[in-house]
Amino acid sequence: MKNSSAAETAAVGCVIAGLGVIIFVPTPIGTRLIALAIYLAVAFGIWKMSRIAAIIGLVIACANVVVAVYVVFNYPSAVDPKKAPVLIFMVLWIKWLYQAVASTFAYHRSLSAKL
Repeated sequence: MKNSSAAETAAVGCVIAGLGVIIFVPTPIGTRLIALAIYLAVAFGIWKMSRIAAIIGLVIACANVVVAVYVVFNYPSAVDPKKAPVLIFMVLWIKWLYQAVASTFAYHRSLSAKL
């Protein structure tokens, strides 16, 4: 049981979020590529059951939600109702990352119990 389904789902969520950054975020391409590299590194780390990568991914996702909520409350004219699926994805992504954190810690706990 190397990779749990929770960790694999969170890794796929990180890849989707990285692709979303490339497609939807209106910043210079260099910034988007750096963000994509970070998301892919976190996804690879979660897939390899790294506890640090799972925690970093959860922190990044929570920060994204905080920024989205800030924009919604402070710049309501900039909010596009067609982007509601993005907010739903962000909430699901946090859920997946929380489960990935739990599963990576459980995986390492089971490894230490075998020793």
